[in-house]
Amino acid sequence: MRAVGRLFLPRVHELALGESRIFAHEGGTKPFVSVVVVRSRAGLAAYWNVCQHIPVPLDSGCGALPPGDDLVCLTHGARFRADDGYCIAGPCSGTRLQRLAMVQDEAGWWAEIEPGD
Repeated sequence: MRAVGRLFLPRVHELALGESRIFAHEGGTKPFVSVVVVRSRAGLAAYWNVCQHIPVPLDSGCGALPPGDDLVCLTHGARFRADDGYCIAGPCSGTRLQRLAMVQDEAGWWAEIEPGD
C-alpha cells in the first residue's frame, strides 16, 4: 500500500449547499494540480479538478465554479453531479470525476492525496 499525503482544505465546513472551492496542490503534476471541494445534499466531496473529456481544469484556471447542484466544466460544458462526480451531460457522459477521500481532525478537513498525483 502506498503512503498517502494530505492537502489541507481550510474553511470547507463553511461551504453552503451547491457551493464549491478550488484548492491548489503545489506538489502535483499536470493535470493533478488542484482539487475542487463541493457541498451537496450528500455532504462534502473532494474531486481532482480535472474534466474527464480532455484533462483540463473544470474551472478553466479561473479559480471558481458557478454554484449549483452540478459541477460544470467551463471549457466543454460537461455536467457532473456534485454528489458522486458522475457526468450526466456533455462529451464525457457516463464517466466520473476522480474522487478523493476526505478526513477531518482537530485542525480541520484534509483531502488524501497519493504520492505522484
